[in-house]
Amino acid sequence: MQLRLIEQLSTLAGAQRGFLPSTLLIGPRGSGKRTIARGAAERLGIEFVEVPLSAPASGVLDQLRGTVRDAEDAAERGDLPGQVGCSGPTLLYLTGLENAETSVLQFLQRACGVRKYHDANGGSWRLSDELWIVCGLTFPASTPGTITPEHWVVTSFNERLHIDAPRSEVDLLHVFGGVVSERNESANLDPSIGTILATTVSRQDNLHAVRRWAECVSRRYPDVTLSMQMLQEAIAEDLHSILPRIEYRGKPLSTQAFESWATQFPDDIQSVPMQLVRLIADHYYIGTNRYFEALERLIQETGVQSNDQVVFCRWQCLGRSAPRVAHDLKNQGHWRATKELDLDADQEDWPNLAAGKKGLWIILADDFVGSGGTMSRLFHNPAGTSVIDKILRHFPTAKVRILIVAGFEVGLRRIQDSLAAHRERAALSVGYVLKELDQCFTVGNRIFPDSIQCDRVRQFCLEVAEKHYPRLPSGMRLGHSAIGALTVFFDTVPNNSLPILWHNEGNWVPLFPASGLLDSVPIESGEDPTALANQKIN
Repeated sequence: MQLRLIEQLSTLAGAQRGFLPSTLLIGPRGSGKRTIARGAAERLGIEFVEVPLSAPASGVLDQLRGTVRDAEDAAERGDLPGQVGCSGPTLLYLTGLENAETSVLQFLQRACGVRKYHDANGGSWRLSDELWIVCGLTFPASTPGTITPEHWVVTSFNERLHIDAPRSEVDLLHVFGGVVSERNESANLDPSIGTILATTVSRQDNLHAVRRWAECVSRRYPDVTLSMQMLQEAIAEDLHSILPRIEYRGKPLSTQAFESWATQFPDDIQSVPMQLVRLIADHYYIGTNRYFEALERLIQETGVQSNDQVVFCRWQCLGRSAPRVAHDLKNQGHWRATKELDLDADQEDWPNLAAGKKGLWIILADDFVGSGGTMSRLFHNPAGTSVIDKILRHFPTAKVRILIVAGFEVGLRRIQDSLAAHRERAALSVGYVLKELDQCFTVGNRIFPDSIQCDRVRQFCLEVAEKHYPRLPSGMRLGHSAIGALTVFFDTVPNNSLPILWHNEGNWVPLFPASGLLDSVPIESGEDPTALANQKIN
């Protein structure tokens, strides 16, 4: 596929004499957009120049259009300023379009649409007919506010090509060999390397993994024929660089623990364990540093000062995460916790709470929110008899703060909406917000953007649940409410995360064992699964 796309891109440029159509390559991270652009430039024998668009706008524009000094010099000499003023056949490859600022997008729209631009002094210039602008758009992307294929700047490009992650042995071997040849042009490759790559590399992180392994092999063995064994050594080294970044319950993730878990995956998805571990390490692991940084942000947003008096709520009788977060908030904020408010108790049994000099602060804390259904039920009742209604009526001077370490945007929005009638006295604060695309099995998710692999992993998760932990309610087999998260804390795992990561019932060996979920409440036929789902994993 990669070779075909290079040929297609090269043909696209060569088919139109005197005009090189601005081209947008759209694809997920690791699909090889840069490799295709570079390959096309090499095939056409033109210079390849790369400029990232995700840096601050001032710096990007200085590169693209030139500085004020460049504009003054260009006016005197008559040449074009900036990188878009390239003289001679050039492929200008622009990366990071999804994170570019508005002023950069506006500049790009004019340059691609009418092949004109203004320099830093406002002078107008026409692009050279020998300049070919090729831009990469990562979609789906990992940061909020990203540009989609429907964005107005996308329509500025003359041509748009959708790129999928390479899968074939030929494509992967081509990419691997290309990286190796950058270090050693005379290097030879054992063809079996392509077979290993096709079965080992993930479709999500395809070319990034291939490049890492190729660089490792070529660095270690610069002047020999590169073999399958050398590639396997590089893969092992890459894995060893990931595992120490994840500590669980005081110990770094060990190779033995990983292998015991990974060997349970079938051959057709044997790349998935390493793919998931890297994603967790890069994006979804909340270690001690990130955890306490989130607590500090939450403390600052509450308005509660050091030595202020607070009242924590107890609202999950079977869970331990909420009390743990409350304890850590109290210590880190230097708050004085008085009586506890048990939200499961009858209102007549609630304690008498006197407001201090700075008012009465009632804190409801937890580590993770998935669908938000459990917590939003505390705050919303059409009859006006929700828990939040009762609290605010019972304690007329109280202010309520809901503090969440991390959660999904859709669930958090449910909670926020349920607080709308009380926004003057109740507020929600969150440390880390996850998007819908951070769920494993949503359409267009960034974890398994390849739909074939996504469906296969989902099927595997359900098969494991059926075989190893059939007592787990069906609504939890992909995580509570089928959220399919990958979030892992340094000492616990939310039950919204995939059970194949944490559930240790039956013969299944989890990567992050979190025992106690099913032992707390026996599952009986016909029992409401939400009663169990409201628990937290300990």
